[in-house]
Amino acid sequence: MKAKNFYVAIGAIVGWFAVIAQFSILVAEGSLSFGRYLAQFIGYFTITTNTLVALCYTFYGFKGASRIGKWLIRPDSIFAITVFIAIVGLIYHTVLRPLSEFSGFPLLITELLHTVQPIGFMLFWICFISKDGLTWKGFLPWLLYPLLYILYVMLLGTLTQHYPYPFADASKLGYPKALLNGIGVLFLIATLALILLGIVKLTISRKNKKIHNP
Repeated sequence: MKAKNFYVAIGAIVGWFAVIAQFSILVAEGSLSFGRYLAQFIGYFTITTNTLVALCYTFYGFKGASRIGKWLIRPDSIFAITVFIAIVGLIYHTVLRPLSEFSGFPLLITELLHTVQPIGFMLFWICFISKDGLTWKGFLPWLLYPLLYILYVMLLGTLTQHYPYPFADASKLGYPKALLNGIGVLFLIATLALILLGIVKLTISRKNKKIHNP
């Protein structure tokens, strides 16, 4: 129990530090209004998902503490957040990393957001969270999150010409291609969720067989 509490506390501290530091870096690099910076900031799936991770760690440490907190630390919610943060790491390391030119402190924060937190939260889910009762039906409503995110990015780009990722840049790719890329990300999320659910069901099935056939 002490190990889990320590792990959760470290995860929350690192998560909030990375998100806040990334916002500070963004503000320091330009001269836009606070509202414009905030609108652009939450246009990054990395940021919204890492914020979910930090919130989950925080609420888990405080045993829920509110209705939202209790909902966010349910096993099915933690599973969904695990899928999303894994996608953050996967897309960064396969698509975006070759395009990045960070160094120094910004590089540290980038690695915290795209490597440390994805791996750390996946280990948290694997080691500490119950897998019993996880279903596709329980995950399905969570697909509303990336869907709303895609719509937000399209709206943000239309109004400000700021697109957070090159594969979402409708000004260069056109809206059909940008939306198709968004659908591709949704498909990747759903596929990863199904794979993990399959692994969970297979693992539970094997454990049950061992119990009934020692």
